[in-house]
Amino acid sequence: MQQLTPSVLFDALSVSPDGQLMVNLPLPTKPIAFTRLCDALGILFGKAPTEQEWGADRAQARYSLPDMDLLLQAEWLCEAMWLTPSGYSQDYKNPSEALHALLSRVASE
Repeated sequence: MQQLTPSVLFDALSVSPDGQLMVNLPLPTKPIAFTRLCDALGILFGKAPTEQEWGADRAQARYSLPDMDLLLQAEWLCEAMWLTPSGYSQDYKNPSEALHALLSRVASE
């Protein structure tokens, strides 16, 4: 697995047409790899994940940022990872606007 530097992570993030923040990286193959990805994203967002959960074919982690809560989801059957706001401040009209604000903030740091 490639080194998860802030620039690699930022380059791997893109907003999909349906408003998900896609993480365009290979899926982690082991729990420790998922934990490392979660920790690296936490550094990028300036906040460590608050919890992680594993299922048979999925994993997820939650981030509580000052203006939004994010849920990182990795699903091996879908072969995809994405971030979804599970809550956001009233400053944003919709989840897509919250994700674009997050990307702008991360890009400027």
